[in-house]
Amino acid sequence: MLFRKAYRTLGQLMVLEGRLPEADLIFFLQHWEIGVLLETRSVTLVTKAIRRKKLKSIIEEMNFEELNFGVPTPLNKGIEETMNDTTTENIVRGTPVCSGIATGTARVVTSFQQASSIQNGDILITYCTDVGWTPYFPLLAGVVTEIGGLISHGAVVAREYGLPCVVGAKGATSKFKSGDKIIINGKEGYIKKL
Repeated sequence: MLFRKAYRTLGQLMVLEGRLPEADLIFFLQHWEIGVLLETRSVTLVTKAIRRKKLKSIIEEMNFEELNFGVPTPLNKGIEETMNDTTTENIVRGTPVCSGIATGTARVVTSFQQASSIQNGDILITYCTDVGWTPYFPLLAGVVTEIGGLISHGAVVAREYGLPCVVGAKGATSKFKSGDKIIINGKEGYIKKL
């Protein structure tokens, strides 16, 4: 509460100096932006603060479930277009996140409820992983996800276990079937059907 009072006072002083049109806009600026405004009269920063203030009411009206279950749906570009972005006849490409090459059996798992089908030495192909998947990682020879980046759950845990991992491999769950013999190249960022 003490800081809020101090910032409110600072905002009022900035209004008196003509640096802000309204005192409460100070609460829509980052600390470094306030510093810049104290030294300059940046119209860009004031405009940002006004835009953020308008967004606040929109964000406050949004309602989200406390817990979400299932797999996030990728942005809908159309399955054909998505697959054309990253696949050729026998290869799907993505972002390499953990080096290594492994050959094994593809295990396509499109929901966590199917995770019990994972066998020792499988290469997991799924949309994405979260903390619930972690107990399965010691069984895997490699990990492929359609969604994710360098610090997504699957990438981080794969690195911890030293598993070859490719993320952002759009179309992988459609291109491969459980039981396919595949190779994952975690250095070059591709998965290939043998």
